[in-house]
Amino acid sequence: MVNAIDNMGNPLIARAFLDNCSDAIFVESSFVSQLGLARRKLQEPVEIGGLEDVQVSMVTEAVDLNLTSRHFPGSHIQIIRSMILRGQDSEPIAQESVFGWLVAGGEIKQKQQLTYYNLTTSSSDTELRKFWELESTVEATKALTVEERTCERHFQSTTTRLEDGFYQVRLPFKENKPSMGDSKRQALSRFYNLETKLERNPQQKCLYVSFMEDVHSSGYMEESNEASDKGTDDSNFLPHHGVLKMSSSTTKLRVVFDGSAKSTSGYSLNDQL
Repeated sequence: MVNAIDNMGNPLIARAFLDNCSDAIFVESSFVSQLGLARRKLQEPVEIGGLEDVQVSMVTEAVDLNLTSRHFPGSHIQIIRSMILRGQDSEPIAQESVFGWLVAGGEIKQKQQLTYYNLTTSSSDTELRKFWELESTVEATKALTVEERTCERHFQSTTTRLEDGFYQVRLPFKENKPSMGDSKRQALSRFYNLETKLERNPQQKCLYVSFMEDVHSSGYMEESNEASDKGTDDSNFLPHHGVLKMSSSTTKLRVVFDGSAKSTSGYSLNDQL
């Protein structure tokens, strides 16, 4: 961590990465703006490459940046000392410093290889998102089954938009749906048990009745006639129960309709869809 001096002479803490083999210094564009330093255009832009000669960025500006030690503000430290230990021509060289001995490699008798480092001025979140997008594989489009295609066509042909802005779609019954049987008997039995339970809890009963009245007044359900009350194979009676959540700031009780309740035939409404 070092101090970077801004245009007013004030120090700002910065994180610096020291590389004694580097012949250029780079700084993030956002940090230059924070320091308020004057920028000057380069006569020729400097290309920053990545692995396999892939261009990742282009530097077009330069600044004068003054860095000082946080431990000795306002002064410079002589890091390198005079003692140098040399070996053979192909051996490393040791340079004494205030941090200890700095070792640099000697002559490498092999083909020169260039290493490129990635430098970008964009945010880490953007670069991380790009990385995952490049690394992720494209999943093959899943082929729909005959039943799924039939359901999709049903949705497209029966979906309508109501005057209040809501959408309405018919239930997608199977072509060869199983016989429903009598569902009224079980629905009534569970309803009577629910009434008994609610009588013992007036607060929950009030919330339950209020919810059902709101559903009725909104037009989501209506009173049935005698013909549909007979419990034929073309009708279905859904049991329902309440889910109480007093910590909710909006709806403390919501009613859940049980489409998986079995009728006398052993099938439910969900089995027909």
